Amino acid sequence: MDINRKLEHMTHTVLNDALRKRHEIIEKSKKVVEDALKEAEIRALKASYEKIQEETHKSQREKQEKISNASIEAKKQLIKRRDELEQQIVENVTKRIYEYKKSGEYKNWVLGLVNEAKKLDENIIVYLDKSDEGLMDDLGVKNVVLCDEGFIGGARICVPSKNYVIDHTYMRALNEQIENFNALRIDW
Repeated sequence: MDINRKLEHMTHTVLNDALRKRHEIIEKSKKVVEDALKEAEIRALKASYEKIQEETHKSQREKQEKISNASIEAKKQLIKRRDELEQQIVENVTKRIYEYKKSGEYKNWVLGLVNEAKKLDENIIVYLDKSDEGLMDDLGVKNVVLCDEGFIGGARICVPSKNYVIDHTYMRALNEQIENFNALRIDW
């Protein structure tokens, strides 16, 4: 019986050893599966995070592009409106200048400009707008030139001896005001 016991003991030992190895193999397999699942979960989370970041950046770029396009369009509209205002102002001012030119004050103003220039030197050249031809005889100046270039009114007076040009034309003043108007900075 001793052999039976030994056989039983050996069988028992082999079975216990087999159960223990089976248990170890199962535990190792579970660990491998858990590790693989964790790794797959991490990859999936990482991929999701990258996709979210990509979509967030894409959304931000699209938003910035829309804002930029809206800003450009607003600037275009503003410039268009400024140009319309400029045109209206020029038309209104030109109309008022032509009304003013019909008054005696205008004639006196031009005569005053010429008289001030004559204080520098009697030998001056006066340039007038063609529409001011009626003032030529009243100026008391030998050299008067009528210009087609559209002064609108006023006079440009040259004092050759002093190398001066005195420009009191309405067109120059109007252009200067337009430049000042266009130079106004608009903070976006």
